[in-house]
Amino acid sequence: MKEKLKALAVRLRGRIFTRDVAKFLSGGALAAAVLTIVVLFIGSWGYATGLFTSYFTNPLTLLLNFLPIYACILLIGLIVQSLRISVFVSGLFWLGIAVGNVAMINWRHAALKPDDLALAIPMLKILPHYLSELDISLAFYALAGILALGLFARLMPKTHFHPLSRLLAALLIVAIGAGTGTAVYASTPLYKSQYLKNQKQWCDSTGITYRLHSDRYQANGVVYSMSYNTKFALGNDEAGYNPTNGQALAEKYGTQPIPKDQKVHIITILLESYMDFSDTAKPSTLQFPDGNPYDPLHALQERCISGNMISDVYGGGTINIETGVLTGLYKRHNYINRPGPSNVRYFLENGYTTVAMHPNDGYFYSRFDRNPNLGFQNFLYTQNHFKNNLSEYMPDSVLMPDIKAQLDRYKAQGPTFLYAATMQGHGPYNCVSIKDKEWFPYREGMRRPAYVMLNNYFTDVNQTATALTDLINSLENDDEPVIVLAFGDHSPRMEEGGYDILGLKAPDGTVQAKLNTYATPYLIYGNNKAKAMFNTSFTGQGPTIDPEQLISNVLFKELGWHGNAYQAFMQDMGKRVTCQKRDFWVVDGQPSVIYPQEIKSILDNVVDIDIFHKRQKYEPADQIDERAHVDEYESNSPAGADPDSSENAATRAQTGQSKGR
Repeated sequence: MKEKLKALAVRLRGRIFTRDVAKFLSGGALAAAVLTIVVLFIGSWGYATGLFTSYFTNPLTLLLNFLPIYACILLIGLIVQSLRISVFVSGLFWLGIAVGNVAMINWRHAALKPDDLALAIPMLKILPHYLSELDISLAFYALAGILALGLFARLMPKTHFHPLSRLLAALLIVAIGAGTGTAVYASTPLYKSQYLKNQKQWCDSTGITYRLHSDRYQANGVVYSMSYNTKFALGNDEAGYNPTNGQALAEKYGTQPIPKDQKVHIITILLESYMDFSDTAKPSTLQFPDGNPYDPLHALQERCISGNMISDVYGGGTINIETGVLTGLYKRHNYINRPGPSNVRYFLENGYTTVAMHPNDGYFYSRFDRNPNLGFQNFLYTQNHFKNNLSEYMPDSVLMPDIKAQLDRYKAQGPTFLYAATMQGHGPYNCVSIKDKEWFPYREGMRRPAYVMLNNYFTDVNQTATALTDLINSLENDDEPVIVLAFGDHSPRMEEGGYDILGLKAPDGTVQAKLNTYATPYLIYGNNKAKAMFNTSFTGQGPTIDPEQLISNVLFKELGWHGNAYQAFMQDMGKRVTCQKRDFWVVDGQPSVIYPQEIKSILDNVVDIDIFHKRQKYEPADQIDERAHVDEYESNSPAGADPDSSENAATRAQTGQSKGR
């Protein structure tokens, strides 16, 4: 018996450990190594000087980027029984990830994440709108890349081995992948230690900061970072959901309509990258000897309800905050790909005309498709309204009057909910030359790029608050009641050394560090008619709040509106909890970075009513067909002149803008 088992083992070894197996493993390793280098090069293209070469200073970073590509090649090769096909298919996938990352960085100023792949179909839908603007050379490069990959795959050896070899190898790869995926690639401490170590190689010369997700992503390489972020995409968004409790909460709070005699017009304005670095919550040591850039904001705060909103993102990710404020949902996806509940929809259901405005590409963040799902009946954007915009980022001095013009236009039809997202404060910021004035003197030891960036940023925030003040002044004595809710979405992407100049240094993970990085201002203003309607001054200090609670727990509470069941629950919750993050909470007005066990039942209820609310059936808002009236409202818009005029054509030629952008 022993001899028979020994002979069987020899036969199995001869079938499993063949020369073809060795060629398969070594050829796959060589292909994966080459692809890793190419993918890292493409994925970091143009991001920061020295980023690509820094990868080679840390062998562990290279290994963590190499292994997913190698595993992909081996697994596909075992399935299709061809190393050549496997290298070609794997190469197409990972090179596509690298190219997609570069496109995301340049287009959205955010790195590619696994859940962005779900947008592939919407992106294909909007691609025809850009075909006329695409550089034909891109198609040539893509074709050349595919041909080069095909030739490279052709160089791989032909292999053939026993089915038992394939089965055992596939099981081994899956087992190793599952183990390393949990212990290594899903490890937050490892991911953090790697990007901190890697950034030391190139951060000082580029001004990159680890506070930004895309910087951390790039520091660790596109393959490793994509693999790490997969755990968030695979997470269960409904973990812990109790449908019985969700329904009970919805029935308990119930829905009430807006009182007929209180249908006030509401303007909600997202102020791009607007943060008050002179706020008392962020005790900056920076002095402004020749006028504080925040003086217009502080003057407005005296006329409004004002407070701090704790953003979910740093230096980018506007869509997260926009979605949080407009939906009020905690359990939400960044993109609303199907009709769902929202604060906007509540206004629509109560007879309001719902309009969104954004002086930028309407297909950016798929807003063109998602806004009807939120409940907007119309969306004014670059291609259908702001075609006459001559600057890359429309100044708020131009946008704010247009907001007023659109309100006047729509309020004639009845109560109006108008949302506008601004662009003036959008980065990247000029770090080379000061465009307006020096708000504070340069001192030895300051990083020059950070100094220039801050001065230019302060000019933007000063001009934004001035334009917002002009808008509010124009509404003060309007013949109808109007409320303005304005808020900053997130802090600007800060040049390295910026926080040093501001004097905002606090240990990571502390309450002060969170406030320094994430606290943005909000304002709620009511004109004279609104003050009379609600018998309130619309002044005073508001709570430190989450974006999700801004409308239901601050605005609705001030107006005395019950809202729908979800909004009513938020008001009740807000009596104790006004902010809840993964690592930051505000309970009974006190901020903390320690999970508050005493209000766990409240936080559990948020999950239940949130998901119950989201699971109901909704329809997209019927769209107002504006195309027949484009000429009329374009000619009356304060946003500019005829986009086809010779003067504008010359300006566009100088600025490199194309018509219709």
